[in-house]
Amino acid sequence: MRNAFSGVIDKSGQYVIRPKYDDIALEFFHEGLSRIRYEGKYGYVNTSGLEIIPPQYIDASDFREGLAVVKIGEKFGVIDTKGRIVVQPVYDRVSAFCHGFAKFEQNKKQGFIDKNGKVIISPLYDSVDFFYNGLASVKIGKKYGFIDEYGEMAIPPTFDYAWGFRDGLAEVSLNGKHGFINTLGTLVVPCIYEESFFMFKENTTMVKLGGKYGYIDTAGKIVIPCIYEDAGYYFSEGLACVQVGTKYGYIDKMGNFVIEPIFEKAMIFKDGIACVQQCGKYGWIDKTGHYVIEPISAENSDFHDDRARIKVGRKYGFIDKQGHIVVPCKFEWANDYSEGLAFVVEESTRTPANTAKHNSYKPRECSKSSSQQSSGCYIATAVYGSYDCPEVWTLRRYRDKVLDNTWYGRFFIRVYYAISPTLVKWFGATEWFRYLFYSPLSWWVKELNRRGFENSPYKDKY
Repeated sequence: MRNAFSGVIDKSGQYVIRPKYDDIALEFFHEGLSRIRYEGKYGYVNTSGLEIIPPQYIDASDFREGLAVVKIGEKFGVIDTKGRIVVQPVYDRVSAFCHGFAKFEQNKKQGFIDKNGKVIISPLYDSVDFFYNGLASVKIGKKYGFIDEYGEMAIPPTFDYAWGFRDGLAEVSLNGKHGFINTLGTLVVPCIYEESFFMFKENTTMVKLGGKYGYIDTAGKIVIPCIYEDAGYYFSEGLACVQVGTKYGYIDKMGNFVIEPIFEKAMIFKDGIACVQQCGKYGWIDKTGHYVIEPISAENSDFHDDRARIKVGRKYGFIDKQGHIVVPCKFEWANDYSEGLAFVVEESTRTPANTAKHNSYKPRECSKSSSQQSSGCYIATAVYGSYDCPEVWTLRRYRDKVLDNTWYGRFFIRVYYAISPTLVKWFGATEWFRYLFYSPLSWWVKELNRRGFENSPYKDKY
């Protein structure tokens, strides 16, 4: 009998944590600790595999700013890295901390607490976002506005949706169109775009107008006309990937092609290289368009800790920036490196002695809550094992805040909910189903997190 089991490897591919737990957190190590699950309870191990906080919680988050959210009984509280309770479990929901604040929910209303559990802003809002540039978006009824750190309304709730401020600008939407406001609430970029990216990088951000993509600057001026079939979210290292016809290439900020559109897919530049696809395989190019690593992988990946995950055949391994395979492709699944370690799933032809009960790699148990039954992300829940986990919280936010605000997004939602329950019913308990969807879902979750969609506890829109 073949049995999949999980572990953690270092940059040379050697195991530093041997299989023991039912699950090691797929988000992996944060601040030197990883969430683990054992017999249905959550705890934490360090990078040496030592159990720092024994499994004892019904649910648990990653550590952020030295604190983690845990569920005890029916309520949520907060612990420190020693496992000491610093915020008593008295709240219906608590988010991860960001800049010293955490969102909390009580009686379906949200507010903010500090790291001592003191209520800084009372739960008066239907939803709240984190503070950026001293302001946080809040939802009152069906409209969004912004409050300051004293809880005073700084920008009235007049928008259909509002993202957090970044560098003095926040993306907002009105009547299905997107624009940007400054911290005074003044529209700097009018709400005329069908799509936009929520932040500016290198003084530019992507916009969509008339079904085509281009770029604007922080003053709202079009710097690259909307003429492309697709475009990267922003310029990175002076270049942006754009689609012409069916191919991708790279332009500079004058709109000139630096690398001609010859690729099937193209990612942003990072540390002088970018991942591209040709003939169905992914490799890495430099800024001249020449390959520094020839196409080898069936999946795209960024470098993390000087390692990039590759898939050859049906197995995963890792290469370095010279293109050398430093960890052989022998794993059923591998996560990106984080803090010098990577989560992997390896398949064995036998169940190791004395560990048969705990070595099976499986997702967290799904809770059959009423909300899950009525509006759950069926495939994501089957893949990650819980309707209430960071990855699914991210995807649910995207569903409610983006997809549900356009006709084509709502159409996708309807089709998804018409098909996915049957797929999950038939195949959701199989390992191949989980592996099939885990990679694309995890890539998309990472992309959404990069865009600012949080992975903290979330209450559905409806």
